[in-house]
Amino acid sequence: MKFLPCLLFMMLCLKMQGQPCAAPPKFMQNRGFTPGRAALSTSEKRQMGLVLLEIGNSTDQNAAKKSKQYQHPSWDDQGYLSSITRDRNGHIYVAPKPNVNMLHTPRESLNTIFRVHTQNETMSPFQKLPGSVQISNENPYGILGLAYDCFTDHLLVSTVNGSSQKKENGKVYAIDVNSGRIMPLVNHLDVLGLVVAKTTNSGFELLLASARESVIYSLPIDENLKVLGPAKPVISLEGLGPRGDDRGRKMEYIDDQLIVYGTPFYYNLSAPSISKETKYRFNLDNETNNWQLVSIE
Repeated sequence: MKFLPCLLFMMLCLKMQGQPCAAPPKFMQNRGFTPGRAALSTSEKRQMGLVLLEIGNSTDQNAAKKSKQYQHPSWDDQGYLSSITRDRNGHIYVAPKPNVNMLHTPRESLNTIFRVHTQNETMSPFQKLPGSVQISNENPYGILGLAYDCFTDHLLVSTVNGSSQKKENGKVYAIDVNSGRIMPLVNHLDVLGLVVAKTTNSGFELLLASARESVIYSLPIDENLKVLGPAKPVISLEGLGPRGDDRGRKMEYIDDQLIVYGTPFYYNLSAPSISKETKYRFNLDNETNNWQLVSIE
């Protein structure tokens, strides 16, 4: 496992998203943003927190100057943020992450999910994961993966809080977005991207992209997120793409196809260097029930 500089790019277009049931926030149009061209970003230069953008025409050289942006006063209260996801009501969920240093990131918030209300725009704590926050020079991160699952109406959350070079202490939880109830799913596995997919036998599997290696695991679950067996490796990104050691930063399951967004990830806070994201597409073979690589973009 390597611990070197990395960049996690976080932008989520409100039109093209891997959650077909997710709705745009209701405040968006009230603010004059066009749904087809609006995006949520946590990676804007010189801006911490969450930003709502309107993307201009890509063929227009002055598009960036013409694009609009908006940030509610509460959206930078937790400093830099990482994962972005939305539910079917248009609520937005984010999690704090350190960036280069811990100066703007409240240590106590690293294992807390925050919600931006779809109507009043305010960002406030939604749920704190169990256990105390433990950070070190080896691993300053807490929550890494955050995704809304349309099948079960739950948030899927991964945290690497407490992990070190020698100890893999990561956990995965499911959180009911209506009641806030937390369900533990996985222990002792550091996970970046995660998504629920259908299997060929009409069942479900929770796909988990390892933060430590270029491997994606499959955890068999039922329609209520009950775990039916141990996680096992089903996809390897080792040797694929321009770098050959990508981790699955984010995954989407769209029209029975798995899309893995691969980037480097090495746990530390050194000044990031820009690294282009690689998109891997996989289809599930109906006969073998194995994921087959379709394309690399």
